Amino acid sequence: MTAALRLRIQHDTDGTAELLVELQHKSYSGTGSAWFDARQLAEFGRRLATTYPLQREHPIELSGGYWSRSGSTIDQLHVGFKFYPIGGTGTIGVHVQLATDCRADERLESQFKVAAEIKTNYEELRRFGLALSSLAEGSTSLAELRANEA
Repeated sequence: MTAALRLRIQHDTDGTAELLVELQHKSYSGTGSAWFDARQLAEFGRRLATTYPLQREHPIELSGGYWSRSGSTIDQLHVGFKFYPIGGTGTIGVHVQLATDCRADERLESQFKVAAEIKTNYEELRRFGLALSSLAEGSTSLAELRANEA
């Protein structure tokens, strides 16, 4: 397995944190970041670590970027993850979307974007989820998700 997804974090004093994401898989690479509540990131990591089996019709998702005023939809996605099963053999798909910030005075078409599917397994997902929780809680500096070599 090779590392395909690397997460780092920069904590703020108000309980929020900027999640810094690096995607490098096969010939694709990109970076992105978004702000999250650190406690929610830790809980998300624990959910990844303990959910078995994943349900295709109810993937585990995390999105960050600029939200609408109502907070119900995301207007500009900067970081997006979706975790779901592929088939019945224990293979997990992780769809990753990353995009740069696009200010109000810029056209949305000028935004840089990358998206890829990483294939992994339940044990790697459990390990990654625990590392993400530790990252959000400040007890480690890096969380990596390794991809299956295929």
